[in-house]
Amino acid sequence: MFVYSFILFFIFLCIVITRRYPGAKTARVCGFSCCFLMILIAGLKYRVGLDALLYQDLFEVYPTIDKMNVNYIASSRWGKLFILWYSLCHTIFKSFVSYQFIHAIIITSAIYVTLKENTRHVFYGLFFYFLYSYLFFTFDLYREGMAVALFLLGYRFLLKNNLVVYYVFAFLAFNIHTSCILIFFVPFLKRFKITKKNSLAIFITSLLLSVVAFQLMLLFLNMLPSNSVSILALRYLKRYSGISGLSFFRLLYCSCMFFFVVYKNISRGDSLREQMCLNLGFLSLIIMIFEQAIPFIFRLNSYFIIFFICSFCLNIEYNNFFKKNTLVKFLIVVVMASSVKLVDYFGNPRTYNAYCPYVSVLDPYKVPSREWHGMWAFLYYDQKL
Repeated sequence: MFVYSFILFFIFLCIVITRRYPGAKTARVCGFSCCFLMILIAGLKYRVGLDALLYQDLFEVYPTIDKMNVNYIASSRWGKLFILWYSLCHTIFKSFVSYQFIHAIIITSAIYVTLKENTRHVFYGLFFYFLYSYLFFTFDLYREGMAVALFLLGYRFLLKNNLVVYYVFAFLAFNIHTSCILIFFVPFLKRFKITKKNSLAIFITSLLLSVVAFQLMLLFLNMLPSNSVSILALRYLKRYSGISGLSFFRLLYCSCMFFFVVYKNISRGDSLREQMCLNLGFLSLIIMIFEQAIPFIFRLNSYFIIFFICSFCLNIEYNNFFKKNTLVKFLIVVVMASSVKLVDYFGNPRTYNAYCPYVSVLDPYKVPSREWHGMWAFLYYDQKL
């Protein structure tokens, strides 16, 4: 936890410094420093994550690009484009540490550029994103992380009305990870205008449907024959319906965030960029509501959570509360906004063990609990990937 806490503390220092000494040069230095440290911990990690264990073990024996063939690609469960990318990296770099650095540079750069283009509060956004998703995409979910980066790169062309280039990036992302299916429909959101009435109606309807879907999904999964997928899905649902009260907590959290992130921002921002940011932020919130009812739907939110964060920062930009009060009060809001992920980290031993403790290649050793929790990847996937 010390490494992650240090990164968050450093981002906090950058918030203080940029508020104390505003200016483009200060922001660039702080931004470069934050990205450098985030890339450093992602590049130097050793067997941290769950899926990452499988990626690391396979990297050493993965076919080089000259030995790759059509049959191998066709029989793999991975996205076809990622297979070629992974093979190319193995051919050029050989070392898995080098691949980790390349992957972290791509993901971190895409995240930082997107935050910089969509909010003036870049470091608040980095603070949010580090708690929400950064560890997932740079430490563990390599394929999904690459798909997210491609979507964010293509999104810039969407704002310029260059649909051809956008759909090229969307197609590439889909050939890396199929969870990005919703990004093909993102251009249609440009025509959708959020109002207080329709946003409230959509939100309340989503809450009611999520409760119904939750019960139906429990009934459906209990009727299925026992297998690894159904058992994992049942554990996921029961974790939210248990005495821990996570289901109620998430609904309460989504309600608060709807008011703060969506409802308060409807009359703010006239540009296409701000309107699209709000639309995608609202879409992210709706997916959050259904996360507790439909197992693994959270994977769809990987591509939109950054816009939820940018919408949060948009309220900061226009809200006088944050202009007149101290930075400490804002950080309380930051913790509150990120609390749902903190609960996921510490309330789920599997998730916690995936990232804690942090192990570096400078002092490598295997964590038994992490190796045990990571065995599901070997059971689920074929060794021929």
